Amino acid sequence: MSFRGQLFASILVVSIAIAAGMWFFMGSSIREGFWDYVEQRAVTRLQPLVNELADVYRERQSWDALASPARWHEFRARRAPLPPAFDHRDAPFPPPEAGPDNRPHPGLPLFLLDARRQPVSDTDWPGDDALLLPIDVDGATVGYLGLPPPPELRDYHDEGFLRQQTDALLIITGIALAAAVLVALILSHLLTNRIRKLVDQVRHFSLGQYDARLAVAGHDELNVLTTHLNDLGASLRKSEQAQRQWVADTSHELRTPIAVLQADLESMEDGIRPLDPAAVTRLLHHVGRLKHLIDDLYELSLSDIGALSYRKEACNLAVIAEQAAASIAPACERAGLAFSFQTHQRDRLMVLGDSDRLGQLLLNLLNNAQQHTHAPGQVILGLEATDGRARIVVEDSPPGVPEPLQARLFERLYRVDPSRSRNSGGAGLGLSLCHKIVEAHHGSIDIASSSLGGLRVTVSLPLAKV
Repeated sequence: MSFRGQLFASILVVSIAIAAGMWFFMGSSIREGFWDYVEQRAVTRLQPLVNELADVYRERQSWDALASPARWHEFRARRAPLPPAFDHRDAPFPPPEAGPDNRPHPGLPLFLLDARRQPVSDTDWPGDDALLLPIDVDGATVGYLGLPPPPELRDYHDEGFLRQQTDALLIITGIALAAAVLVALILSHLLTNRIRKLVDQVRHFSLGQYDARLAVAGHDELNVLTTHLNDLGASLRKSEQAQRQWVADTSHELRTPIAVLQADLESMEDGIRPLDPAAVTRLLHHVGRLKHLIDDLYELSLSDIGALSYRKEACNLAVIAEQAAASIAPACERAGLAFSFQTHQRDRLMVLGDSDRLGQLLLNLLNNAQQHTHAPGQVILGLEATDGRARIVVEDSPPGVPEPLQARLFERLYRVDPSRSRNSGGAGLGLSLCHKIVEAHHGSIDIASSSLGGLRVTVSLPLAKV
């Protein structure tokens, strides 16, 4: 069965159950309430007779005056006659069953009981189900006026009226059920139609059609799901474009050093350039650049799939920073840059991390600063502990990066000046790797303009609990 059929069947079953329950419980309530009303009406009509019986007992101080059936019936007829019988000729309901003489059944019999609930006259006791109206004299109950059991109080007019109300309730219930079926059809169509549109959009995504969008009109759950699916389509489109750009940029970056190597080798083969130690050194330099690029791409790929290994342990970040500073200082000196390393609270800079990856992080930041700073300039490495975190700050002098482009420096293969970066050996992957390493250590990394005129990169890592 389709989802629309299941939804319609569910609503229909619930509607039938509600309609049947409504008809049953309301019908029972109407019947019980109506017969209670009939009984109370009979009691109210007999109250004057109860009062006159009390006067009789008060006058005689006994029931002797009504002890015989004849006197009892004479008293009923003379002192408190019942209302005349209902004329059924114009009644909308069938008359009661006729007696042996083809006359309607006379009025209901009444019974007079003494204080011990024994019959005063020689009449049949109506039984324990009879209704008893107490007859009180001076605060004491001296007898009871008995009515037949409740079913005998019901005349054909009452039965007909109740049957009419029950039939009307049944018709109303049927109309309500029909309306419920119609509403179930409409709701199942509307809901499944909206769900079908969502299914179609997901199918478009599975076919690579990420530009499909659905209109959002409202704030219910299906509209929220529609919004999320639209956002998913935009994310998939962006991811697809990024993947294509990544493949194009990667192939371009690999092609450049390979083309340089090929040109050098072909020139040597043709005798244009000699194969001397300088040429070998140049070739090794190109191979080193190519290997560095491939290593960076490999590590980024491992990070994307969560396979980049980290062996975390408590380590002193100051010691790692000192090693990185010792490595970068000669390169800065050859490039005409002044390098300085500033640290405070050396013994408090303990972090839980992979010392090799953290060393790679610092070297990438320092190499990036050294390669993109003009001589004469300066590069500063700062390290401090504050508010339970270790802060690494790398600053350099001009040139800087325009503020709108600073956030893009973490994108893979992104370079503000592609030609200059390629000539200096950068492929635009260093900061992307730094970002991944910092995330793996539950830290944060930010880029801003430096007071020296260049960039200021700030890394914050949680201190280890020693």
